[in-house]
Amino acid sequence: MLLLLDRLASLAEAIGALPHENPEQGRYGENIAISATELVDRIESTVGARIGRPPVIGEFGLFVDGQIIDPRVPDDVYTSWRMREIASTFGLSNFCEIGGGLGGTALQTIRLGVPRYTIIDIPSVSMMQGWFLLKALGKDAVCLYGEPDIGQPIVLLPYWKFSSCDAAYDLILNRDSLPEIPEKQARGYIAEIARLNAAFLSINQESQGSTDQPGISQLRVSEMVEKEPTLRRASRSPHWTRKGYVEELFLPTKMLCRI
Repeated sequence: MLLLLDRLASLAEAIGALPHENPEQGRYGENIAISATELVDRIESTVGARIGRPPVIGEFGLFVDGQIIDPRVPDDVYTSWRMREIASTFGLSNFCEIGGGLGGTALQTIRLGVPRYTIIDIPSVSMMQGWFLLKALGKDAVCLYGEPDIGQPIVLLPYWKFSSCDAAYDLILNRDSLPEIPEKQARGYIAEIARLNAAFLSINQESQGSTDQPGISQLRVSEMVEKEPTLRRASRSPHWTRKGYVEELFLPTKMLCRI
């Protein structure tokens, strides 16, 4: 409960729904004491959309105003809000996420008015995403792999469809996965992002922890992107809602002149 309230308060600070507290002067340690209901109200008023999950996968978390606020909601809301900001700055509209988890970021991004969102993932995870998103948004909002693409807002594709794809993705997200997958596959994703001339938002850890292969550590996204001459880091900062994670925005050279 305390961790979830801390993440909600951090989200509220990140998007400007609450002032960022300063331990050196003024108020400090008060935002986390605000009720969950008020935090959710402030966040929803700022982003302009509901943020909770419909109760379609159980009720783990806080039940606020008829919706479930689970521990990943703050991350999903912040990420979708950040993607919308980037899209607005650079005139982007076709979003793609590599490794979409349950589909929470996709759900929130569509709620924020983004017209098109594709998730690339392994088939077993895509099945869970399909269940969740169909229940949350309805059958007309989701295109499952193998179904006709008739312009549904969310498209679910297996990972092998990303390689040499012809889709006009212009903003690609990866959160909490590239450092932990095999290096060849991770570098393949980044090379494809560079080929597409897309903006790339990475929210990942850099602990470089051990893997199940002796002598091989987890990866750093920034080190892999450095190998792509057409991608440059435009920003880097600690992630607001999850301590130990780094947010980096990489841009193709054609977008750097717009900063």
